[in-house]
Amino acid sequence: MVWSKKYAMCKICGTQSKTNRNWHAGNGLCVRCYNKAYRYSHPDEFAKYGEKWYAKNKSKQIAKQRIKRERLNFGGNYSKVLERDGRKCSVCGNTERLIVHHKDGTNSSCKDRDNSMEMLITLCRGCHMDAHRDFLNKAKRRGLKRNDMV
Repeated sequence: MVWSKKYAMCKICGTQSKTNRNWHAGNGLCVRCYNKAYRYSHPDEFAKYGEKWYAKNKSKQIAKQRIKRERLNFGGNYSKVLERDGRKCSVCGNTERLIVHHKDGTNSSCKDRDNSMEMLITLCRGCHMDAHRDFLNKAKRRGLKRNDMV
């Protein structure tokens, strides 16, 4: 009894089959297209699955995001700066809610920021806000608008 046809190419994306392993024989779709179609036709199942997966892997995902953000925004020096400064604010000595700050005022939207150890400093959240407030006030005095500073 033959329950399905053999398809040479996917009916949706048109990719050709080298072997029949990657084809969902009943529908004439490659695995990628079949899974995509199934996902859109069963959104509730996938939402539940996604919630379960995220709950199970939340700490791993947060750690991966933190590492990626550290490499992108601080050139991998985030942890080194915290250790260098003894995990305390360089201004007031606070040990809670620490932030690594670029001394030159650059932020994540600047493409040419200097991520060297000399240009990074550990600040608590309050001192970090003060540092940015001072930077913005100086810029306003020079007549620059916020968009001109970035």
